[in-house]
Parts: sequence; C-alpha cells; structure tokens
Amino acid sequence: MKKILLLAIVNCSLSIFNSHAQSIIVSFADGSSESHLLSSVKTITYTGDVMNLNLTGGSTLSWNASTVKNIEYDIVTNAQPATFNSSLSTKVYPNPSQEQVTIEYTLPAAAEVSIQLLDMQGRTVKQSTREQQAAGKHSLTWDLNKSTTPGNYLCRITMGKQTTVKQLIINN
Repeated sequence: MKKILLLAIVNCSLSIFNSHAQSIIVSFADGSSESHLLSSVKTITYTGDVMNLNLTGGSTLSWNASTVKNIEYDIVTNAQPATFNSSLSTKVYPNPSQEQVTIEYTLPAAAEVSIQLLDMQGRTVKQSTREQQAAGKHSLTWDLNKSTTPGNYLCRITMGKQTTVKQLIINN
C-alpha cells in the first residue's frame, strides 16, 4: 500500500508544479536528500520497486522506492518549501468507489484547505472551495456522477502548506 501511495505522490507532483517552482527535493528515510533543478527533470517513473528521476540531459537517477520518504519543491515566492507528505492524517474511502467517496482529514492547527480530484494527466475533475478550517477532524463526501469515467484518479488534499495525495479507483 505504501508503494502505491508513493507512486501517486511522485506521479502527481510533476503535473501540479507551477511556474514558481525552482527545484525538486527527494528526501530519504536515512535523513539524506538530493535537490535537482526542476527544469532539468523530464519525468519521474517507476520500474517495479525502483523510482527513476529521468533528467532532460538523458541521464537517470534511481532509488529503491521504500527508501524515499517524501518529495518537496521550492517556490520562488515563499521561503518555505511546499511539501508532499504521506504522513498527514487523511483517508479516502471506499476505495475503489462507485457512487460516492468520502475524504477524511485531521488538521493539527487551523489552515486553509482545498481538495481536488485529478485524472492521471493532472486535470481537475472535481474540487472543493478553498476555505479556512479550524483544527480537528473534518470530512467531505462527493457524489461521483455518471460523467466520471471509471479509472485511476488522484485525490490531492492541501492543508496550509502541506499537501498529500491519495490514489483513488473509480468503478462506475
């Protein structure tokens, strides 16, 4: 399960970077990290349990997926990096879903929250309004209409400066 979540985080991260991103930072379980200019990253792919950072110059950096703790990127307009964090308290169920999906999350402190359902090309299929919410447990239930085609989706939950991405399968 952790492997699937990490795959969702990595695949989504490149499609949701905006023009303000400068570099991508890969942090590892042993406390080390690597930073690469975003403009030099072509794609991030997986081959079995191996994460591949494919660079525009043709070289590829590879790591065992279980050693990757998280992926971050620096933003020009903010000294704090935005973090893709798999440890945030979130739950998306049922998974697979057919008629509706519930997203549960816990805010450790008050924060602005937005939730998006993305297709695998990074296009927004459904989204919540961006709103300030108090600390504590929250949930959102979405009806999946007939126009949501069956397939794999990503549920991106942004809470303040933290973002987590969960994979969701829709079977209509």
